[in-house]
Amino acid sequence: MVTLDHVRFYSQFNAEGKRSIAHVVERLSTFPAEKDIVTKQAAARISEDDVYTVVRLVDQNTFLTQQKGMEEDSLGNASIKIFRGVIKENLSTFSAFCLSREGNTLFAGAEDGYLMGWDLSNLGSHRSIDKIKAFSENTLITALSFVYGDESVVVGNQKGAITTWSLTPTEWSGNKKRMRQLHAFSSHSAPIIALRPTSRDKSVLSWTNEGSVHLDHMTSEQRLITIENDDLWQKVSLSERGNGLAALDTTGKLMI
Repeated sequence: MVTLDHVRFYSQFNAEGKRSIAHVVERLSTFPAEKDIVTKQAAARISEDDVYTVVRLVDQNTFLTQQKGMEEDSLGNASIKIFRGVIKENLSTFSAFCLSREGNTLFAGAEDGYLMGWDLSNLGSHRSIDKIKAFSENTLITALSFVYGDESVVVGNQKGAITTWSLTPTEWSGNKKRMRQLHAFSSHSAPIIALRPTSRDKSVLSWTNEGSVHLDHMTSEQRLITIENDDLWQKVSLSERGNGLAALDTTGKLMI
């Protein structure tokens, strides 16, 4: 089962007038588990049009999509419906994936170094966007993330390399956009395990399974910060302005 919840924070005052911050968790939607299907990993989004999208990786080359949105019948009567779809790539084994903020674009990386994408804007169906070799030598893709604005995708691999890709028109593809590499960052010396973009500029935080952390600016390809840790970070959260971060390592230590 996948649930979408909203955490709302608000101010409250006690009898002495002292202010404190409280929160409430609101359940927005629930997507029940599919019978006899085990979800390996899932991502969920809510669009500005109130379309709820859930993507589940259920085996090495199959995604299940569930989208909840409004549908009108021939008489103009609107009702909420769940649309289901299946994305299967027989020639590739998925190793990482990311879903856009609006839930209308899905990208996946594969063990053989291929990067592929699908348009999910038509509820219940999908359209292949592109499939391209992101790294030579069949290098396994270990991490993916959309960059600020959802116009580009940042890709990390098993050898520590990081590149960014974007859909751009080409002379030979007509009106169809194709994936093109835009930038390459200085490499880590170990596999990338996660990527986190900042929310206000085009900077990307990356870290490896050996504890090395980089912050790079996408457009200039400039390294902004390097942090070396003895312990591996397992969870990271960036501030809204991108000028601070909190990290939880595998020992349970929180660093700010």
